[in-house]
Amino acid sequence: MGQGTSKTPSPTTVQSKADGSNLESFTKSQIIDSFYKTCLSTVASYFEIKSLLTKLNIVNLEDQPISRTDLLGLFKLPEDVENEEYSETLNFLFESLKVLGKSPFIADYRPSDSSPITTNTLIISAFFHSHTFEKVLPDYDYLKLLFISLCLADSTAKKDPASEANEKVTRNVEKKASANFTEIHIEDPYVCEVHGEDKQIQWLTVKSIQTFDEIDITKLRLKWKDLTNVITLLLFILSMAIGPRDDKDVNLYWAESVKYASSMVKYLDLDQSADVTFPVFKSGIERGFPKFFQRGFQLFFSGLLDHHKVKAVEVDKEPKVETGIKKSGAKFPKFKPSKLLSYSTIAFLSSISLKLSNSMIFSPQNLVKLYSGSEAGFSIRSLESKIFKWQAPTIFLVSGKRLKNKTITTNKRYQQFNDEFPRYFRSHQEAKRPWQSDNDKITYAVVVSQPWRISNKKNFGDENCFIVSIEPHFDVYQSQHNPVLKGQSCYFNTLGLGIGFGNDQPINKNGVKKYLPGDVSLTIESNLEFAVFRHTVTPSSSNSSRYFDKSNQAQLSQEDFEDRFMITDLEVWGVGSMKELEEQKRQWEWEAKQAEARQSVNINSLGEERAFLEMVGLVGNRGSGGSI
Repeated sequence: MGQGTSKTPSPTTVQSKADGSNLESFTKSQIIDSFYKTCLSTVASYFEIKSLLTKLNIVNLEDQPISRTDLLGLFKLPEDVENEEYSETLNFLFESLKVLGKSPFIADYRPSDSSPITTNTLIISAFFHSHTFEKVLPDYDYLKLLFISLCLADSTAKKDPASEANEKVTRNVEKKASANFTEIHIEDPYVCEVHGEDKQIQWLTVKSIQTFDEIDITKLRLKWKDLTNVITLLLFILSMAIGPRDDKDVNLYWAESVKYASSMVKYLDLDQSADVTFPVFKSGIERGFPKFFQRGFQLFFSGLLDHHKVKAVEVDKEPKVETGIKKSGAKFPKFKPSKLLSYSTIAFLSSISLKLSNSMIFSPQNLVKLYSGSEAGFSIRSLESKIFKWQAPTIFLVSGKRLKNKTITTNKRYQQFNDEFPRYFRSHQEAKRPWQSDNDKITYAVVVSQPWRISNKKNFGDENCFIVSIEPHFDVYQSQHNPVLKGQSCYFNTLGLGIGFGNDQPINKNGVKKYLPGDVSLTIESNLEFAVFRHTVTPSSSNSSRYFDKSNQAQLSQEDFEDRFMITDLEVWGVGSMKELEEQKRQWEWEAKQAEARQSVNINSLGEERAFLEMVGLVGNRGSGGSI
């Protein structure tokens, strides 16, 4: 494939360079035609072109109009979703594709142009969004082009002066090209460097590509609503790729994707008081979710180009590991969405994990619910019995409502916890920040890469552990590399001091209990009722440890804050390979057999023995007896 597929049209003027390459002057139409052919040859194979022709029922790809119905079919998108923003978002995104379709002269795009998307537009936009452009345009600023395409797609935006200037340049250069001038320069708009006998254009030497067609990006602004909607659509597509696609599920995917998209855009700017500028857009995405758009658009175009597969996405609809255990009747659990983990949550977490060097794959096929507080009860002993036998990574999810003054001042259990948890903000200081609301729902996820264990004296864990803030705003806190701490940031305390991530071992001596929260930490008290996330730039004490890096979010990186909340839901999910899943299946089989054996005993005839069995959880009012 390479940097061109057809022999470059005869140039108007040829000038040799010292390195043996040539500078050649072309007409604008020649450059447009050659660029499209380069995109086509780079993006699609012969068989994919044949397949696309068949899908669209056309005989050639030369600038054929495509109906909206055919577009939705190609992109494998549903016709209707019970939300008016779905249709608006599709229209907006299709307009942004039309901007890209004008490449390399994107300033020629006109919002007033109501013509349909064509095959040429699809091929050129796929060239950029699938990232195959990297073969032809190495080190090209994709985020800048994406930002421009989204800004220009806004029909309410004012016409950029660069567009009018470009028209004048076009007319002037066309006149020059028609004249028989003897000297040309690489700075001229239609002068390109060509290499080889087939005279392939070196596209990075084309001025309109180098300068993004002289569009002044400092004058462009993107509306927060438009950015949120595009992110919502990509999360929606990722959700459909890993989950069922009936109408009920599809509408749920959209609603949940809106929630996660709203959280993600807050990483760019918590206040969102002004429209998005390019520096805010670029820095926020590169720091927060650098591969999100690449991955989302690759999946978006996967129906068009079959060979472009999205990494780290499992698209099998049925878990391969779901098999019956014939002897005992137990069955390996199929993924079912819960209060805290849905298909859209998996899509969100998968997108976020790609920014991490220790990224792991999350999919319905390798996630197993080990514990749910709403099902098994909010008890640290119950939690221990459910998760300690899982010998693989886990996702610890905790969610709740921000503590209000009434709870803080009247709840005795909270006050006891507060007495044991060192204060950071003094009584006269306002602890609540402007972006924090009394009505916030707060959700955190912690990826724990090592198996759980009781750690009343020494922490466990490694540097692959990380914390994700899911609601009300997205953030991620990676383990800090420290040869002394070694990422041992987790503890599970059975002596009344709960669970901690990023803390030192709590103190429990002579009847005195005291937590030792780290500068970036999440603490859950022993009754699983209250939790505190702490982020302090200034160390809370001279002895405090920092297991996790502080926030990279622009406004929070230098901000001290806490999220104190009452827990409403807590879940732990196992993340495993096929090996771990099979081992867990054998464990469940063994426990099912033990449960059957226990049920065969007439426990009503037992006296003190029954009381003992109830105490250790082997019999009781719940189910068939102990399980993980």
